[in-house]
Amino acid sequence: MPGVKREMKKLDRAKSHLDLAFLGGKPAFENVLHVGCPNIGDRDRLLNRINDILDRRWLTNDGCYVKEFEERIKKLVGVKHCVAVCNGTVALEIAIRALDLSGEVIVPSMTALATVHALTWQGIKPIFCDIDSETLCVDPKKVEELITERTTGILAVHLFGRPCHVKALETIAKSHRLKLLFDAAHAFGCSSNGKMIGGFGDAETLSFHATKFLNTLEGGAVVTNDNESAEKIRLMRNFGYSDSDHVVHIGINGKMNEVSAAMGLTSLERMKEIIEVNRRNYLEYRRELGALPGVKVMDYNETERCNYQYVVLEIDRALAGIDRDALLEVLQAEHVLARRYFHPGCHRVYPYQSLARDQDCKLRVTEEKSERLLQLPTGTSVGPLEVRKICALIGRALVNAEAIKTFLECKTMLQKKSIAFQKTITSPMVSIVTPTYNRPAYLPRAIESVVNQTYQDWELIVVDDGCPTDDIRKVVNAYLARDRRIHYVRRTNGSWYRARNTGIENARGKYVAFIDDDDEWRPEKLERQVDFMESHPEVGLSYTLLQVYRARNGKAEPTKIFPQFLASKFQELFNVFIPTTCVMIRKSCLDQIDWFNPEFPICADFDFWLRFAQQWPIAPMENILASTVMDDRDHGGQDEVSVRKDAIRVLRALRLNGRYTQYGGLVKSQIAARFYILGRLLIDQGNYMEAAKYFVQALFEDPLVGLVIRRPEEQGFFPLLRRVAKSYVAAPVCLVKGLHYGRR
Repeated sequence: MPGVKREMKKLDRAKSHLDLAFLGGKPAFENVLHVGCPNIGDRDRLLNRINDILDRRWLTNDGCYVKEFEERIKKLVGVKHCVAVCNGTVALEIAIRALDLSGEVIVPSMTALATVHALTWQGIKPIFCDIDSETLCVDPKKVEELITERTTGILAVHLFGRPCHVKALETIAKSHRLKLLFDAAHAFGCSSNGKMIGGFGDAETLSFHATKFLNTLEGGAVVTNDNESAEKIRLMRNFGYSDSDHVVHIGINGKMNEVSAAMGLTSLERMKEIIEVNRRNYLEYRRELGALPGVKVMDYNETERCNYQYVVLEIDRALAGIDRDALLEVLQAEHVLARRYFHPGCHRVYPYQSLARDQDCKLRVTEEKSERLLQLPTGTSVGPLEVRKICALIGRALVNAEAIKTFLECKTMLQKKSIAFQKTITSPMVSIVTPTYNRPAYLPRAIESVVNQTYQDWELIVVDDGCPTDDIRKVVNAYLARDRRIHYVRRTNGSWYRARNTGIENARGKYVAFIDDDDEWRPEKLERQVDFMESHPEVGLSYTLLQVYRARNGKAEPTKIFPQFLASKFQELFNVFIPTTCVMIRKSCLDQIDWFNPEFPICADFDFWLRFAQQWPIAPMENILASTVMDDRDHGGQDEVSVRKDAIRVLRALRLNGRYTQYGGLVKSQIAARFYILGRLLIDQGNYMEAAKYFVQALFEDPLVGLVIRRPEEQGFFPLLRRVAKSYVAAPVCLVKGLHYGRR
């Protein structure tokens, strides 16, 4: 490989300056040091409590240890109510539901994904807000700029145990009549203006995960001064039961168990000691790192109570001579597993990157800090000696920053060259997936159309369902012998879409294309599509047109061209059929999304295109580059009624997905339209009673469904009125006919 020897010499020179583990030296620590290594407390006290629990045979459902734990937390925080739950995420989810949050909620992106997932899980759209550069918590001024008529609440986070601008947020929430919920997962035992965190806003949630300074193995709690909210939360964590057989809320099983509560009580007994250790480590880090250029230790307000559980560095590359990620690599090689919370920010990760793009997020401070913050190990597993050794490693890294930089540049260069070289040997540009189902007569035509492409950098993955009675393996073997780019995968799939997923799983190309075993490609199909994708790097999926031929009297006569309407946006895809054989998808996009969902036996491709369009641009190509010959196998042998029913299942699943709340009205009207069309199809079959049922369901989904299914020529008030009236008359007419004629 050109230039490799030169890079190797530079790399060796860089190594000679240092005796660091990531350059081949011995790690500074034999045992790994973690951020958030669990604090255990008094082991004997814990085991005594666990033995008592086992003797009582009361393991969960509001036992005495859970009640005692709730009382201790309530008094320590200074609130009226504490409801212990199984973890911090469930605490958020129950609190969100109890506060009746919906629509849009403003939340920082600089937080754990669990905070944002708790909103999305319940169909709420997170609106990402930037943070204050000093507190690292949500900026109240930015919050106010994001409030709209759809906003129902603010979910703020006391990041790293440092409190939000509580008073400013409470003022904003009150003036706009919004609910205010605080995620205090980092801030148990901390105070703001002399008042313990836990009693602010409408409610606050706590986390007692194993990584927190005070843990219950796994656990969380909701704390509040609001009696009504507390009652709802307590009911919701137990399936909504108000007594043994009376349900008054939608609920889940969110209860904390007795062993977790026992661990929590044991931890509380050592809480002061743990905080003292954390504070000692924090001050030691400050002393040791204070003189290093470009390394700032995040400070805590000594006039407030604090748990000191996070030691956070901010690395200024210009002053330190080394960036955060390079320093992280140096430390991790020394068995110091520092972390970069919360890189890269929730708005930059799946599934929120598309939401952030839609919102035109301006999160300058969040993005700046997410590239500079680094958390170091602390807690009872770390002593002064370990702290000094870690600081010495950081100091050595800064002194030798230039050599480290050279080494990392050479290493990156060699990796890129190696990857590029491997790709020339093993990785094609396009992976083509062909699912086969007991139709060996059609398969050679499809394979030949791939082999005859003018673009030849491809691999073909033929996925066989493993049926022993067909000759698929025999057909493929004839091609395997003469073309090593063709691969055979035999796996029991159970459906067309599982077979496609198997092919994607085995794909190695930059792009993935599909060809069904009864389809053909024009010779220039791959060449044109690859050129298009290469020249449009922003496009995640492109598709061409498909010419459909109808087999009649031994001849193939052209009929339709699919898709009949070109679509590129989510809202345009509802009434467009995109044949999978026309599609080419960027593999990097497939790595970030669920593939074809076999739960939809007919319309998994329809479901996939809709989900894909929410994250990446889709682009049509106005070229007929594929063809298929249809006989009686439209939709895989499925009738139109089955197709419509499966499409309704897809749309209902979308409606339940929180990422599509902005399209709620559109999805609802599309469901209504399909119910109405189902009714029309069933009338044609003489099934009047079932048709009436679907007409009623259509009106239930959208009372104006008649406007949705109107013809283009139906314009003006009276034609539209007739169409709406007709939709209301359809159900009773069918009911009368069904009762008169009976089901045919």
